[in-house]
Amino acid sequence: MGLDVPNVRLVIHWQQSASVEDQLQEFGRAGRDGRPSVAVMFHNGSSVNRDVSRLRFMAEKTVASTDVLIVDREHRLEQRFRQIDQVNEMMRSQSCMREAISTYFQGPKSRERPSLSVRILDWVFGSRSPTMGFRACCDHCDRAEIKRRGMSGYVAGVLS
Repeated sequence: MGLDVPNVRLVIHWQQSASVEDQLQEFGRAGRDGRPSVAVMFHNGSSVNRDVSRLRFMAEKTVASTDVLIVDREHRLEQRFRQIDQVNEMMRSQSCMREAISTYFQGPKSRERPSLSVRILDWVFGSRSPTMGFRACCDHCDRAEIKRRGMSGYVAGVLS
């Protein structure tokens, strides 16, 4: 896209990205100034298959035009297909998109419990900040709020 506009509030995609890195880059264009923003990706059963087919076709054309050995081309094409499939799996998943992207880049979170001494120190000296009100995450995490407000009301609530 090549845009460096800080006050973008809404990013809409009509097809999935070719990789998780591309998706994060494209979604990351919204809210660069730190204010609330929304990134939307349209997808459903029939369009997802068309998107994947189109992305695979483009990957084949791109890799075929490179000036490398055939073995390297096959390896690159396999890598591109794997990236496309990873995004497709994320789009079809019934879990938190933010967590899926975080896990992709950082690996699974360890759920280690802090030691008793650390918990006591945190309890005695820690400062509890007030809990924030509604904070948007993704359509999976916010499904109750989306159902309550409707999609347009939900987006309006995030942006207001």
